[in-house]
Amino acid sequence: MRPTILCAAAAAVVVSVSAAGPETDGSVAIIERTTDQKPLVHNGLDDDEKVLEALLQDIVGLEALRPGDDGDRFDVDFQGPQGCIACETLLLGLKAAAMKGDDTFVYAVAGLCKRFKVQDDDVCEGSIAREGPIAARALRAMTPGSRTSRLFCVATLGFCSYPPVEADELSFPSPKPPKRPGFSPPPVGRGGGRGSREGPRRPPPLKVVHYSDIHVDPFYVEGTNANCSKPICCRDYSATGRDHKHGVPAPAGRNGDHRCDAPASLEDSMYAAIRRLVPDAAFALFTGDVVDHAVWNTTRAQNTLDIEDAYGRMAAALPLSPVTESPLVVYSTAGNHEADPTNSFPPTGADPGDGDGEGGAGGVQWLYDLLSSAWGQWIGPGAAETRRFGAYSVKHDFGAGNSTDTGVGHSSSSSKKQSSDSSSGSPEPNLRIISLNTNLLYRHNLWLYEEPMQKDPSGQLAWLVGELDAAERAAERVYILGHMPLGSADAFHEASHYLDQIVNRYEATIAALFFGHTHHDEFQISYSDYENRNFTNAVAMSYVAPSLTPTSGHPSFRVYEVDPVTFGVLDVSTYIANMSHPDFHSSEGPTWTKYYSAKEAYGTLVSTATSGRDANGEADDDDGLDRQAVEEEEKMGELTPAFWHNVTEALQRNATALGEYLARKKRGWGGDEKNECAASEECVAAEICRLRGARAQDNCARPSSKLGRLEWRRREEVLGGSDRLAVEVEAGIGKMDEVDECEVSVVRDTLAAVGVVVRARARVVT
Repeated sequence: MRPTILCAAAAAVVVSVSAAGPETDGSVAIIERTTDQKPLVHNGLDDDEKVLEALLQDIVGLEALRPGDDGDRFDVDFQGPQGCIACETLLLGLKAAAMKGDDTFVYAVAGLCKRFKVQDDDVCEGSIAREGPIAARALRAMTPGSRTSRLFCVATLGFCSYPPVEADELSFPSPKPPKRPGFSPPPVGRGGGRGSREGPRRPPPLKVVHYSDIHVDPFYVEGTNANCSKPICCRDYSATGRDHKHGVPAPAGRNGDHRCDAPASLEDSMYAAIRRLVPDAAFALFTGDVVDHAVWNTTRAQNTLDIEDAYGRMAAALPLSPVTESPLVVYSTAGNHEADPTNSFPPTGADPGDGDGEGGAGGVQWLYDLLSSAWGQWIGPGAAETRRFGAYSVKHDFGAGNSTDTGVGHSSSSSKKQSSDSSSGSPEPNLRIISLNTNLLYRHNLWLYEEPMQKDPSGQLAWLVGELDAAERAAERVYILGHMPLGSADAFHEASHYLDQIVNRYEATIAALFFGHTHHDEFQISYSDYENRNFTNAVAMSYVAPSLTPTSGHPSFRVYEVDPVTFGVLDVSTYIANMSHPDFHSSEGPTWTKYYSAKEAYGTLVSTATSGRDANGEADDDDGLDRQAVEEEEKMGELTPAFWHNVTEALQRNATALGEYLARKKRGWGGDEKNECAASEECVAAEICRLRGARAQDNCARPSSKLGRLEWRRREEVLGGSDRLAVEVEAGIGKMDEVDECEVSVVRDTLAAVGVVVRARARVVT
């Protein structure tokens, strides 16, 4: 009974390939931009049909996929052994297609993308022409049944489950000291805050600006349709779009729309707001993603223009340093969208092909050279690692207004270049900034699926250990920044495990970590014991900044108040441009205002919790919190990892507080999801686990065969169409898990669609 249904799925896939011919030329009408799309060359349709038919027929014949005990329902545990078998069978067929060459693989996968309506035809063709050769390369080298193939199954089809972590224990150049040499921070109060900031001549807090994921769209056009059929709207899609199928077009406003990436006017307004609201900023952090989400027609030339324009605007528009009156220093990192194709960051030793960069399997050296040049105005020309793998280490010079040196070899000597007395009113000079290329840890970077997979792609982790060890010896404190959070569901578990070991070893040196990528206003906590996570073993804080692009909420940036001696974070404030405000689209630009601060929002929660009483004032003897916090200490001290853990305890127990936190993730934009989550024990547990999961294997994320970026405007079309298969694909998705906004891969989404079809068909009751 079940094999018949699965055969129907096989037939549907075969039809999808034969029906997907070269009738679409793939051109994209977006103002004056040329796509230089690789043409879809097809050689041997009959052969492709046989490959894909065999793929689905193998699934039908799997002995493990049998009817249930009732003889009617066929439920398969797609995260268990059955799912692994099913995925390996699918991979055999995909590998067979890849072995026939890049063109055959691209044509076949683009056909599936169009048949399943994953995206518009031009988006399917353009994206897969760019990503497909990299996926084909990985599949050709992949051994069925290997650890690499299992990870590929999890990342693309959502089948199988993560294999157990096989991370070695790292050896470090020196043992972890019982006390940080040359540095004595104020005592940590039991409530999680540092000791009070005493001393009549202690300098005032520093202010550090943090913004992320600007995703500026140079082809945003006011008045175009904001409710379109593409991954992003507010462009002229008159040649390829299907806008009128969605009713009356919604005209794009002057300064942005939630269904679109950011126009340049919104970017400029943010810099103007930073000048007005934070004129005394010490420096700024930008955690990546300049380029828009139009992944189907990226080119190296256009990405270069976008990146140069963005960093040029930052240099010209941000406030001057209050110390030197020179342009504010911006410490940046590489986002996954900066590359062409998107997510394409081959590690050292990988063969990037011809390296032409215009789609296909081009290299990434052009990007590292470009970023090194763009960042050089702030970090200096000597950051060799930037050109080698997109990372750097510099020491911030509070006197000169920029960094004084780069690299591990300079750490000890550079700390002697300046001296500073904390009583003089100047900050201590010993702050080092280390920028990581987290794309080398990213599961959607298909270059990383090698046999065997590299434990330390490009040697970045070894380099990081060297930098941190030298910083420890020099009594420096360190800020680490990257694009993707280390505990993200997008991070490879082994890589995250190694980084967690590094963070634990150098916890006294690392003052904080800063990331973006998720587009949400959130945080993550690192622990020394993930089996027993509590305030006593919380060791490090990752601050994840919300985005400028408004696709997940109101445009935002953050400001940190920082202790000028320890460089610990004293408070975090988020500023927004409320898109619902009447003047948002005014010619003068949006109004930016303070949305909330961490101490204002959570200080009372933690103080209430540590007092031994619940939110209603009742005595509570079983809350897992420290009860001896001093209120003044919490008010004046650092926001330590212990403080943030106690915040999660309060959120877990207080549904109202959790709902408010969930609203802040999207900066007050959205529907009733926050209330629905707060009322669900499963959702609450998942959210708390995410906050306590700075090690990816412990963030409670599960594999899912969802269509990663199937947005609500496409669901309407899928469900409203006459194609029964499309309806079943949608039914197979179910309630979509939370996904990071930067998870954009049409190849991944197409392979996930195959998985969804199999799941939906397998669960049909006859």
